[in-house]
Amino acid sequence: MGRMKRRKLRERNEKMRMIMIFGFLGLIIAAICGIYAQDISYFLNEQFPFIELSTAITVITLLSIGLYILIPILFSISKKVKKETFYRFLVVSGLVGVLISIRSLFVWAMWMM
Repeated sequence: MGRMKRRKLRERNEKMRMIMIFGFLGLIIAAICGIYAQDISYFLNEQFPFIELSTAITVITLLSIGLYILIPILFSISKKVKKETFYRFLVVSGLVGVLISIRSLFVWAMWMM
């Protein structure tokens, strides 16, 4: 019975590690999209001229804000995530996400004028 418990514990830790990696990478991608939305828009317009700059920056800004909102929601739904981990990601997503999202929305609003 001891081996089975250790095996289940190891499997649970592995799943938890994958969820943590997913959340961490999601927050990094959200930050990169939020900070570099303007540069990414220019790059996309150069590579694909049919994509308008205003459309690209709108999609990238919404992607960034959406990730900051979606990651804590997914963590709250998941039964594998401990409450401590959920609260950590909620605080990081809230603090970092709000600051970057405000900046992104400001840049987006300047583009739309």
